[in-house]
Amino acid sequence: MYKQRAFLSDAAHELRTPLAAVSLQVGNLKARVTDPEGSERLADLERGVRRAVIVTDQLLRLARQEAEQHRPREDSVALSALMLEITAAFSPLAEARGIDLGFVRADAVEVSGYATDFRVMIECLIDNAIKYSMPGGEIDVAVCSSGETALLTITDTGPGIPDDLKARVFDRFYRVVDTEVEGSGLGLSIARTVADRYGVHLEISNRQDRSGLIVTLTFASVFTSATV
Repeated sequence: MYKQRAFLSDAAHELRTPLAAVSLQVGNLKARVTDPEGSERLADLERGVRRAVIVTDQLLRLARQEAEQHRPREDSVALSALMLEITAAFSPLAEARGIDLGFVRADAVEVSGYATDFRVMIECLIDNAIKYSMPGGEIDVAVCSSGETALLTITDTGPGIPDDLKARVFDRFYRVVDTEVEGSGLGLSIARTVADRYGVHLEISNRQDRSGLIVTLTFASVFTSATV
C-alpha cells in the first residue's frame, strides 16, 4: 500500500509541470486561432487539459491524505468560521453557474482536528454539490451543535444518488452514469479518507422529495457557544 501511495504521489507531482506548460501553450494558441472550426477544437483541447489538471491535483491530495492515516488530532477548529471561509471562496463559482450558495445556520462550534485537512474535506463536498446542482439551484449549508456532537450539512438541488449506489460513490474514480458533469470521481473518496482518519461520520442521503442530496458530517465537538 505504501509503494502504491508513493507512486501515486510521485506520478501526480511529475505531471503538474508539463500540464501547466500545456495549459500555457493552449492559452497562447487561443489568441492566434480565429477560424470557428479551429476554435472549437481548441476549446475541446482546453477542456481536456483542464480536466487532467484537476485529476492530477486530486490524485496528489488523495495520496497526501492517505499517507497521513495516523496523524494525531491536537488542534481545535472553529467549524462555522472555516465553513464561512470556504463558502465565500466558492461563491464566485456558484454564482457563475447561477446557483445560490449560502448558510442557513452557523452555530459557533469548535471540533478536534486540523483546519487544513477539514478544509480539503469540505471543499471536495462543496465542489461536488456545485457540479451536480442545476443552474438556478440552491446549496444550503448548516453547522449545528447537537449535544456532544456537531453537525455540518450540505443540501443541494442536484439529481441525488440512487440508493443502491450510495456506497460506491466513495470509490476512487467512480462516477454515476447518465450524468453530463465533468469530474474525476475522486472528490468523495478524498472526503471519506479525511473523515475516516478523524473519526468524522460522513453520510449521504437523498432529500425526501428527491430534489437533491444531503451530505452530513458528524463531529465530536470540543466547545459550543452562541450562534454566529
